[in-house]
Amino acid sequence: MFLTLAHNLLRSGHSVTTFNSPLCQLKRWFPDQTLLPIPQELKIFDSFDQIIAADHSILSTTTHLSQKLIVLKEHQFDKTKTIVDNLVHFCQERLQLLHCEKTNGITVPAGLIHKRYPKRMIIHPMCVEEKRIWPAEKFLALAHKLKALGWEPVFTVSPKEREEWLETAKPFDCPLFQTIDDLAAYVYESGAMVGNNSGTGHLASNFNIPTLSLFAKKSYSRFWRPGFGPGKVVTPPPILIGGGLKLRYWKKFLSVSRVLRHVEQLTK
Repeated sequence: MFLTLAHNLLRSGHSVTTFNSPLCQLKRWFPDQTLLPIPQELKIFDSFDQIIAADHSILSTTTHLSQKLIVLKEHQFDKTKTIVDNLVHFCQERLQLLHCEKTNGITVPAGLIHKRYPKRMIIHPMCVEEKRIWPAEKFLALAHKLKALGWEPVFTVSPKEREEWLETAKPFDCPLFQTIDDLAAYVYESGAMVGNNSGTGHLASNFNIPTLSLFAKKSYSRFWRPGFGPGKVVTPPPILIGGGLKLRYWKKFLSVSRVLRHVEQLTK
């Protein structure tokens, strides 16, 4: 998502370096961008004229760089729009860039075919925050229903999570992806995706793969939903409980049949 900033700055003639360790695994997808791992020492940033940092980054509380540092704080964004739309707006209004576009300039490596496997349905059952993870047994039930409809469900998780999911996902495949590059190639050639809010969903959206994202609350989904390609969001039906309790009990109220119905609407 944040490479949208870098791409639009590059288009406007700026020299840009993005520091993000996981994104370094996608270098061949962004041949025009400079991607580096997060440095151990902050003095490397002294040589930059302008610095834009996320509010959770190592630079967000740095004082000696304050004169050239812009910290992107979530509460300053328009929560009725996606993070991608907000970043494009930031480029236009705050940075005053003249040639902005809603893309990060991703370039597909040679040899890959978009939706080569049109019936392959990626299921991404994990998320950084446990409270935002839909139950594994519901994902498995969804996979069986999708298979009955002619889809080929495949579970995608990180290498660290795979040992557990090899057993949990049976009888469905759970491939090993050693790098994000491997995952990206697999997603690009798949037909659709359903899963918790995660980087994998944003990646699928970036490839114009139909993407259904599961969220606990509609208000949260408006901002964090994938914002590039075709996609939908599914949340529990309206329930008369407050925000904290809603986050606590959403997994119970979001049914397999409701998610399946949204998948069918997205892919018809």
